[in-house]
Amino acid sequence: MSPTTSKTTSKNSSDNIKEGFSISVFIRNLVFLSGLILLSFLATRTDYAVALCEKIVLNSGGASTAAFENIKPKKMPATDALARKYFEAWNSQDLGVLGETLDEKVTLRDWDIAAEGKSKVVEANGNIFKAVPAIKIEVLNIFESKSDLGPAAACEILVKVSDSETLKVTDIIQFNDAGLITAVRAYKG
Repeated sequence: MSPTTSKTTSKNSSDNIKEGFSISVFIRNLVFLSGLILLSFLATRTDYAVALCEKIVLNSGGASTAAFENIKPKKMPATDALARKYFEAWNSQDLGVLGETLDEKVTLRDWDIAAEGKSKVVEANGNIFKAVPAIKIEVLNIFESKSDLGPAAACEILVKVSDSETLKVTDIIQFNDAGLITAVRAYKG
């Protein structure tokens, strides 16, 4: 064996070791990343998964636990409690408290009303209270959700117009990350 052959073999072995190490690090990081993404999706935290993927793409030198240290998933507001607060304000017919649950750009839509903006939505509710002073809402179920527009709640309610008239209604209530209502869409049935 000549000295040049020995050097070539030694160099190739070193390259193979480095390449093998790089592949094993890549596979370890890929498995780690896949596990994190799967867990985040299972927890319905797609915002966390997207942030995680963006962080890894930006940190293309290889994934490590350091790449994930500053990623914090957004905490989804407790939409059940927020929706119940809205219905309590509605039942009390306190327009000030009702207004505190609403975003400035809130929209309201039902089978009779369409209103846009906090003052108009508060006014529309005030008109309902004037027209039907005894009106009350009974909450049957609240289903929390998250959409592309943010946290949401689908609320099955009974609107008690009078002793003899009760409407079955589903309210879809959208919230922003601050927990304020951005939209209320009400459907009969």
